[in-house]
Amino acid sequence: QEASQQQSFPVGKVRIISDANMPLAASSPRTIRVLALSLVLGLMLGAGFGGLNEFNERFFRTGEDIRDRVGLKFLGYLPTIGGGKAKETKPDELP
Repeated sequence: QEASQQQSFPVGKVRIISDANMPLAASSPRTIRVLALSLVLGLMLGAGFGGLNEFNERFFRTGEDIRDRVGLKFLGYLPTIGGGKAKETKPDELP
């Protein structure tokens, strides 16, 4: 039986050319390359989103924005109406 099993598993002629050595550095992941690529892509995405936000600006922020964009005089600021919850008055604080 052993003879028939050895014939069914062909064994090639193998020889050792050289012993394996320990690697000096990691082959993967390449930390410096990944860090540099991440930094460049992050800067590009940040600049793209910042530019998109700047071009999609639809609000007036200062009086100069109104004078420059609309060409009208700026009279003043108005407070936001209905922006927050009203204070609840207690019964003992009524006038």
